[in-house]
Amino acid sequence: SMEPLVRIERRIASLHDLNAAVRFASHALLLWGDGRTQSGPAADVLTPALLSDLFQTPITRVEADGEAFFHVHRSAT
Repeated sequence: SMEPLVRIERRIASLHDLNAAVRFASHALLLWGDGRTQSGPAADVLTPALLSDLFQTPITRVEADGEAFFHVHRSAT
């Protein structure tokens, strides 16, 4: 039998952990409750501006030891 020359594996996951998403995802899909969506390469979609809007709370991106992390700020209330 012939073996494939290239094996392509695709995995889809639903994550609410932003730091897992930024670490593992190649692409992302954001879904707002009002029906808006944003999708594309993770680097273009997982941005502080979009995530802050989605979760309605300030979120910043922090770089440490060559890795990116998101920090969700506490609400002022």
